[in-house]
This record gives sequence, C-alpha cells and structure tokens, in this order.
Amino acid sequence: RTCIAEGATSPALRKNVQFLGSESLLRGELAFREGDASTALNHYLRAVKLLRDGKRDAEESNALAQLARVHLALGDAPAALAATRRATAIHRKHDLAPIQGMTPAMVWWEHSRALKANRRESDACKALETAYEFMRTGIAGVSDEGLRRNYLNKIEWHREIIGAWLDIRPGSGNSNAP
Repeated sequence: RTCIAEGATSPALRKNVQFLGSESLLRGELAFREGDASTALNHYLRAVKLLRDGKRDAEESNALAQLARVHLALGDAPAALAATRRATAIHRKHDLAPIQGMTPAMVWWEHSRALKANRRESDACKALETAYEFMRTGIAGVSDEGLRRNYLNKIEWHREIIGAWLDIRPGSGNSNAP
C-alpha cells in the first residue's frame, strides 16, 4: 500500500505514459487478493478507461482480462464475457501478434473462463487451446529446466491453463474430459 501511494504521488511516474493506469491496476489486484471483489471492480474499471483513453492496447487488454476475472468472482458472467471479447478483439486487431506488455495466455484463458461461464463450451475449448498455444510459445525458447518449471508452475494462470487443458484432452484419465 505504501509503495502504491508513493508511486501515485511521484511526479515522474504520473507523467510517464508507461505507468498509465498502474495505480488502479495495483489497487485492483490488492483488493481482489484480499477478497474485496467489489472494490477491485471499481479499480479495474478505472484502469480500463485510463488505458483505453491513453491508447495503450496491450495494457488495456490485460486489464480487461483482469476485470473479467473480477466479474466472474462476482457472478456476472455476461459482463465477464463482454470484457474478454473486448480484450481478444484488441489482440485480433493486432493479428494475434505478440504485443509488448500484453499477456496473451492470460487474456485468452480468462476469455475461455468467461465463455464457459456463459455456457459456450465449444468456444471455451477453442479459447483454451489458444491460451495453451500462447503459453507454449512463451516457453519454446527456454532451455533451462528450472526456468521451464517456474514458467509452468509459478504463474497462476499457467497452472490453471495446464489443468484445464488436461481436463479436455481425450485419454487424460480425467472423468471431466469430453
């Protein structure tokens, strides 16, 4: 909280476009992790607006995915899907290319979750496959075994993507597999 407050009052950071929306994003993440989804929602909504106004596509897409996560926690599946549709539209606008600052695996994972919450199972599986492919692409050039393990297990959405991906694979031994 102290670091967020210090950053919010720093004239250098306030003028730097790289930090646009950062305070709201950090406050949103903090509130969400503390179990206060309603407060997190307000912070993420503010961050999305700031980032859209600042034409920060990559960061806006990430913020929309985080906003969707909060909507899902609050039980608002239609709002979550609206947010992830906007996030994935931004990515599609860039031909699904890597955009500096964007976390495509997380964006597509949250889209998959939002689709599933809206009972769009087939589309959810396609979005999950996309998330999985972006995650695989991100690790493709990592040769160190320890770094690969960290990439797969230390990042929350990577763990979730792997679990969900295994659930839909035929022959995975999971009774939830189609």
